[in-house]
Amino acid sequence: MSYQALYRTFRSQTFDSVVGQKAITQTLKNAIIQEKTSHAYLFTGPRGTGKTSLARIFAKALNCHDLKDGEPCNVCEICQEITKGSLNDVIEIDAASNNGVEEIRKIRDTAIFPPTIADKKVYIIDEVHMLSSGAFNALLKTLEEPPANVIFILATTEVHKVPATILSRCQRFDFKRIQVADIVEHLRKILDELSIAYEEEALFIIARAAQGGMRDALSITDMAISYSQDGLTIDDANSVTGSLTYENMESYLQAINEENPQQALELLEDILAQGKEPKRFLEDILLYLRDILLYQQAPKLIEEKYAQVRPIFAQLSQSLSSQKIFAMIEIMNATIQEVRFSSNAQIQLEVATVKILDEAPATTPNSPNVHQKEIDVLKQDILTLQKEINTLKQNPPVQQSTPVKKEKPAGMPNNSKYKEPVERVLNILPTANKTFKEEFKNVWGDLLSILSVPQRANFMKYSIGAATANEVVIVYEKEVGFLAGKVAGDENLKLAVSKGLARLTPYSPELIPMTSDGWAQVLELFRGNSAESQTPEEEPKDNLVEMAVEMFGDAVEIKDE
Repeated sequence: MSYQALYRTFRSQTFDSVVGQKAITQTLKNAIIQEKTSHAYLFTGPRGTGKTSLARIFAKALNCHDLKDGEPCNVCEICQEITKGSLNDVIEIDAASNNGVEEIRKIRDTAIFPPTIADKKVYIIDEVHMLSSGAFNALLKTLEEPPANVIFILATTEVHKVPATILSRCQRFDFKRIQVADIVEHLRKILDELSIAYEEEALFIIARAAQGGMRDALSITDMAISYSQDGLTIDDANSVTGSLTYENMESYLQAINEENPQQALELLEDILAQGKEPKRFLEDILLYLRDILLYQQAPKLIEEKYAQVRPIFAQLSQSLSSQKIFAMIEIMNATIQEVRFSSNAQIQLEVATVKILDEAPATTPNSPNVHQKEIDVLKQDILTLQKEINTLKQNPPVQQSTPVKKEKPAGMPNNSKYKEPVERVLNILPTANKTFKEEFKNVWGDLLSILSVPQRANFMKYSIGAATANEVVIVYEKEVGFLAGKVAGDENLKLAVSKGLARLTPYSPELIPMTSDGWAQVLELFRGNSAESQTPEEEPKDNLVEMAVEMFGDAVEIKDE
C-alpha cells in the first residue's frame, strides 16, 4: 500500500478527536443529540484548524444509525462510505475550481431529489468565498427555501468575502488557531502510536512553526520524520522549519545585552549564511523575547510550558530590562514589514540590530552598577553647582530688569499640537447621515482584520463621529488624542483604510481623524450655525434635533432644558 501523509492518516473521525475546538464540537454534538440541527452552517477560521474534517464528522453523525452520545460509530456502512468520500448523498465541492453560476445551479437542481441511502443529503462547499457574485445569488435562493432533508455546510478562511445575505442564513462557527500545547500533545500521541522516538523540544519547534494549524504541524512532522535518520531531534525540526536554534537566539541576544555590535552583526551574518529566512529569524526572536517578558512577570507560566528553563534564558530575563525588550520588539515588528518589500533583507536586519544597540541600556535597574556612570556624572555636576552657588553668595550679581517675555498673539496656532480639521468637518456634516455611518461601522471589524498589526495599533478608544460617501470622521478619546495627529500624517495608513473600505462597501472614503476636544468644538459650531440659519417662522430646536438624529442616529440624546 502506498504511503499516506500523516494529516490524512490521522484525520479526526469523531467530535472528541478534533483538537482545540471544544466549544464548536460540543455545540454540534448537542444539536445532534437534541435533534435541533439547522439547514445551513458556516465554518470559518484559519487554514488547517479542522473545518472540513468537522464537516465530514457532522455529516456522519447526521446519518449514522448507531450514534453513541452524539458520536458517529465509524463502523456502519454509511460512516465508512463518508470516510472514504464515496457516498453519493454527501457531496464535497471545492468552490475555488467550481465557482461559477452553472455549478451552483446544478446543486439547486439536484438538491430537490431525496437522498438515496442516507437520511440527510449534505453539501460541503469548501472555500466558499471564492464563489462569484452570480453563484452566491444562485446559492441564496436555495438557502432561503431549503428542500427537506438537505443540509449545507460552507467552509471558508476569508469570511469577510462572504455576502451578508448568505451569513444571515447560516449558523456561524468561528474556528480558532490551535494552541501550541494542544498541537504538541496531539503530535506526541501520533509519534507514540507510530513508535517513533522524538525530543520533546522538537515538538514545540514544529508546533510554533505551524502557527495554529494542525494540518501544517502534521505536514512539517512528516517532513521531519523523512529527514531524520533515527528519531525526531531538535536539529531535524530546526532544519525542516528553518527555525533558529536556542543557541543562535541566545548568542545573538547576549551580544545585544553586552552591547557588542561586532559580535551581534557577525552572529547575524552566520545565521543568515546557514540559510535561515530573515522573516523567520525575526519571528523566532520575537517569540523568545515574548517568553522573557512573561517569565519576568509570571515565571510559573513559562516553567509549566517548557518544563525546565534554560540557564541562559533565566540569565537574560534577569539582565534585560522590560524597556529594552519593548524597544527591541517595536524595532523588529517594524523590520518585518520592511523585509517584505526589501530586495536585500540582510541590510534591514543589520540596520535593526544597530538601532537596538543604540536604544536604552540593556540591563535592568536592579542589576549592580547599572547606573554607576550616570551617578558619577550627577555627583560631579552637584559639586560644580555647589561651587557656583558659593561664588554667587560671595559676589552677588548686579540686579537687572527682567526682560518682558513676548507672548504669542492670541489665535496663533501651536505647531507642536495637531491642527484639528474643524472647518473641513463642518463642511462635511450637512451631507453626513447615519446610513453611511452605520454601514462603515458594520464592516469596521472586518476592515481592521485586513490591516497589518502595526496599522491596527492606531485604532484604540475611538468612535466613528460622522460619515459621507467620501469621508469618514473618527474621534479619539482624550487619553489617546495623540493618535489623531499620528494617523493624519500617515498617508499609507489612510490609503489602506480607504482601499479596505472599498473592498467591503461600495465606497472608498478618506479617513479624517479628530480628538474628542476637536469634535466637541465642531458640534458646538455646527449647532450655532444651524440655529443662525433658521428663519423666524421655523422651529430651530426641532429642526436641529431632526438633523442631528439624521446624521448621528441613536447616539443623540435629547434633553429638555
